[in-house]
Amino acid sequence: MNSSGTRHPTRYVLICVCVQNITRALSMKQEFRTPSTEIILSELHRPKNPSVSDSTTAIIVTEGDTENENIAKWKAGRREWSIVACLLIINVVVALDGTILVPVLPIIANALHGNATDVFWTGTSYMLANAIVQPLMAQFSDVFGRRCSFMLALCSFTIGLVICSIASNFTLLLVGRVVSGIGSGGCMAMAMSILTDIIPLRQRPTFQSLVALAWAAPGITGPFIGGMLASERTWRWCFYLNFPFCLITLIMAPLVVRLTTARPDTTCFHLLKSIDWMECLLFIGSTCSFLLGFTRGGTEKPWSSFPVWGCLMFGGLGIAAALAWECVGAKRPFLRLQVFTSTSSNAAYFCAFVQGILVYCIIYLLPFYFEACKNHSPSQAGLDLMAITASMVASSTVTSLITTYLGQYRWAVWFGCILAGLGHGLLILLDENTPAVVWAPILVILGMGHGALIMSLICCVLATVQVEDATHAAVAYSFMRSLGLCIGVAIAGTIFQNAMYHHLGDLRLPTEVAGNAEAFLEVIKSLPRGSVQRHQFVLAYSRSFRTVFEVLVGLMGLKILASFLIQNRTLSQNLGSEYFIPRSRVERMRL
Repeated sequence: MNSSGTRHPTRYVLICVCVQNITRALSMKQEFRTPSTEIILSELHRPKNPSVSDSTTAIIVTEGDTENENIAKWKAGRREWSIVACLLIINVVVALDGTILVPVLPIIANALHGNATDVFWTGTSYMLANAIVQPLMAQFSDVFGRRCSFMLALCSFTIGLVICSIASNFTLLLVGRVVSGIGSGGCMAMAMSILTDIIPLRQRPTFQSLVALAWAAPGITGPFIGGMLASERTWRWCFYLNFPFCLITLIMAPLVVRLTTARPDTTCFHLLKSIDWMECLLFIGSTCSFLLGFTRGGTEKPWSSFPVWGCLMFGGLGIAAALAWECVGAKRPFLRLQVFTSTSSNAAYFCAFVQGILVYCIIYLLPFYFEACKNHSPSQAGLDLMAITASMVASSTVTSLITTYLGQYRWAVWFGCILAGLGHGLLILLDENTPAVVWAPILVILGMGHGALIMSLICCVLATVQVEDATHAAVAYSFMRSLGLCIGVAIAGTIFQNAMYHHLGDLRLPTEVAGNAEAFLEVIKSLPRGSVQRHQFVLAYSRSFRTVFEVLVGLMGLKILASFLIQNRTLSQNLGSEYFIPRSRVERMRL
């Protein structure tokens, strides 16, 4: 907690990175290949150059089948599974890196002589870098290819781990976290792009449970592993642990991630020249400035301070300039504004943005609530949160299977909105006396609602754009969620601080506590149980949480209204990416 007056998410700021990544993983696509029968009816990949048609993947069907039925039956082959295995490994590593530091941050702060601000930026810098780099990596992968860009992201992530593992001060540690964040954001963007290239949209939900589990397992166990390593060995083992997995993916990726394109070969100089560096610099610089202002406002600095409103103003002007350049001067579109032309997809982007805010606020506030109002330990509060994460994975898995079978997604949007809206509304009932038999079902309902929305919203985005823009639409969806996650830092901290200040004043308690709410928990726990003073402080915390939960209900209401603009489109679409898995004639005959 810094002196500006807000509670920093010291133990939980990295959990939001994990949830962000889990929800991204639930948004990805899977892969399939059809059982062979007799007649080649159509090709999933339809490259612009007819001369490469011999190397594309074909659907083999019986004479009476329709194209939709062919896509519905398509299944993954050996090469697709190899790519998925490689992507799952790196997903596990990134998820573990996002959560393993949660219980270790106080130990690191003590070892490196850091303060609360240093601890705060250890997680926040990772989030910002992770979000900002995603559109850039999508652009790079279009120019330099999927494998090259994926290897670049892997190397960045690994180098960041090395820097963190040898850091002797917080400055070097923060540099390592930024480099790791760039790598993790690049890995997520590349994973979504590659899976979009090789998997039909109709089949995406079927294997989402595998990707979700790849994130859920380290997401749940990461804090426990980190605490164990820090107590038994050293906090540096939290980074050492990921090195073997990074080595495996660095060896495996060049061998299995082998996608080709019909474009003619060209020199590296011409590839670099084809990138619109002006728009890249405008967008990344302005977005970074905007997010820095939002994350610092109300947490590290007051909203009225120049560093905050200056970053917001220059960031907003820069984003506007980037959009104007996209329309009038861009040589090669960077943001791909055509993915934002549909009312239905724009509604889904807005819902994804709001969901990023809601998810962060939940992860930030609920463990704090359990510690402050229920007197739970940090580890017990983390276990309490599993009611949401477990139900989120289960709901997403079931919803994915049903969506694949039906080929429809709009029902899942409404189903998720109803459950999530009900869950957020019921959160208002939580207070210091709420028993586990009440709050546990509320968290399960909340997790089920968000789990259904994670999968269905990405389906909406990809079903409403042209197939050749699917990769950029998927990355744009992920970026909007990440943007909401970062802005949620400011919203949760600011609302809680203001509410805490107000309720402490009503109870005639020292309002300075609002500026150090997390650290003051130790003081509250030292007070005698049943004392009037302890009860009043807990009451102030409880009322402050309720105020924030009421604001979240309003945001959820906006999300529900936006969901009515989402239209239902068919999921039975052919692959339209220019990148595809090359196949020999012999391999095609075996399909």
